Amino acid sequence: MKRYNSLYLFLTAFLLGGYIWLFYKLTEAGGKSSIQLCLFHKVTGFACPSCGTTRSILYLLGGDILASILTNPFGLIVFLGMMTFPVLILYDLVTKDQLLIKLYFKAERYIKKPRVAIPLVILVIVNWFWNIYKDL
Repeated sequence: MKRYNSLYLFLTAFLLGGYIWLFYKLTEAGGKSSIQLCLFHKVTGFACPSCGTTRSILYLLGGDILASILTNPFGLIVFLGMMTFPVLILYDLVTKDQLLIKLYFKAERYIKKPRVAIPLVILVIVNWFWNIYKDL
């Protein structure tokens, strides 16, 4: 596990930032925030493929799965990661194993296959056009 300490630290900090952002969004008054985190949207005026992910996760936390998927399907993936990664990090910390790293490399090898990568890229592009169409 020592070899990947910086990766574990980065992932933990990234997750904490995500949890803090979600907590802020859940507790902010009025529901609308003036804070815009998407640099791409700020610069171009167009939604990026991940625009709406926070709203999607908030819908999931509220139990509205359909609204979550319609807002941005990436929210499901991010939510699953935010729930799974802390468990894997703790498991690796307690057992001194590298299960998270092993799973990461296994997933990376799988995703690099053209028969998987090409449909995934197409899905990202379709989602991007969907976000632009919805005017997120």
